Amino acid sequence: MQITLSERKFSERIRQLENLPAEVTTEEITHRLDKYAAELFRHLRGYGLNSIGLLGIAGSLGTFQVTLDRCWDDESRNKRIEGLAMLDPLSVTLEQSDLAAFFTGIVLVAMHDGFNNYASDLQRVTVGELNRKLIEIANTLFSSAPPPPPKTAVEALMREQDYEMFLARAGKKDPLAKFQAVDEYHQAEIAAVKAAEEQRAQDFYGRSGE
Repeated sequence: MQITLSERKFSERIRQLENLPAEVTTEEITHRLDKYAAELFRHLRGYGLNSIGLLGIAGSLGTFQVTLDRCWDDESRNKRIEGLAMLDPLSVTLEQSDLAAFFTGIVLVAMHDGFNNYASDLQRVTVGELNRKLIEIANTLFSSAPPPPPKTAVEALMREQDYEMFLARAGKKDPLAKFQAVDEYHQAEIAAVKAAEEQRAQDFYGRSGE
């Protein structure tokens, strides 16, 4: 994730974290920025935010590359948002590799696969906008109309394989697999009974013809 901070806001966060007195000027904070920034990001690691480094400076604005830890539940997801809000950046740009910080399972796979369709909506947004847009995009992906039925057996097979691969990537099992296995077992039983009946009939007619 790319995070753009203003010198003023960044200094304010450092001042709060370090409990610096009012007489310490922004220029004095900037003079020791590397030390203060290291302390700030050390604190933010508790929220799953890890700084890689400074990407560039434009006037009083600095853009940092930040990696986000994977989330496992709503609590850890909210921790990532809290950490970003604590930085109070001017804007953030979400990258595909950041999605695991906000989603898990099937939703994560769907968001990852459709990233190119909505990536531009998550460039240079505020933290509040990021959270809202992620929820809106996920809801849109799962409320879209299903594709039309397959026209050929080959297309149906390919869709089934894609679906199984999708579930595997999400760490899920096919919810119909158990029922399909039971149905296959019953079909095998029926076939076995039918074969036995046919064999008995052949044996009977064979003895009758002797």
